[in-house]
Amino acid sequence: MSLEDALKSSALSKVHFLLLRWRASMQIYRTPKLWMQYQRMVQILRSFIRSVRTGNWTLYLQCLSDMLPYLAAAGHNNYTKSLAIFIPKMMDLQCTHPDLHAAFMKGLFPVRRTDGAWTGMFTDLSSSPYLWLVLSQQAV
Repeated sequence: MSLEDALKSSALSKVHFLLLRWRASMQIYRTPKLWMQYQRMVQILRSFIRSVRTGNWTLYLQCLSDMLPYLAAAGHNNYTKSLAIFIPKMMDLQCTHPDLHAAFMKGLFPVRRTDGAWTGMFTDLSSSPYLWLVLSQQAV
């Protein structure tokens, strides 16, 4: 059985339906509701890391959009304001800068030190070790 066949199976659909029904029934209780919110935040964070590591531009923008309410609720006003401007501009990138959008869609927005499927990294993580290397060589 292929993965596509398994995902389309009626048994999996039934389990998914039962899980959704159970989750809905637990929303009236405070502790399960808290844990489901926590699981959602962890899911967003894991997807965000995966989007950068794999260079998935669409998933990256979706994760940023999903993070926005949590950042606002936590009082991170600068992040909230910046993302409120950044996300729509990046969504319009295909119209305003099609070449840049095509490059990002090919996975060229994260920094990569090596060629690999899971090697993308945030720019601040890539510049820090290089900066320390340069500074340590100058000190010698």
